[in-house]
Amino acid sequence: MTITLRTHDGWLAIDVSDEGRGFAGDGVDIFARRAASREGHGIGLGLAQTLAHAEGGRLTLTRASPPTLTLWLPRAPDPVRVQESPRLR
Repeated sequence: MTITLRTHDGWLAIDVSDEGRGFAGDGVDIFARRAASREGHGIGLGLAQTLAHAEGGRLTLTRASPPTLTLWLPRAPDPVRVQESPRLR
């Protein structure tokens, strides 16, 4: 498994890929909630997508070799720096 963190156009991207068997063919919504099964793709990806949306993000899947699941989250603004007042010294 490989996990990569990167930023792109105001987003934080967390890429997760491995050399596993991948996902089912085209037309299958891998994010749909299903009952857990031994074949995988249970409620985990659907729950992850719901949590991503709650934080203003999204999940995407690149069906390349290896397949990569990416969690996109909006970057937090830079912290505000407060200067110390000379009167407080």
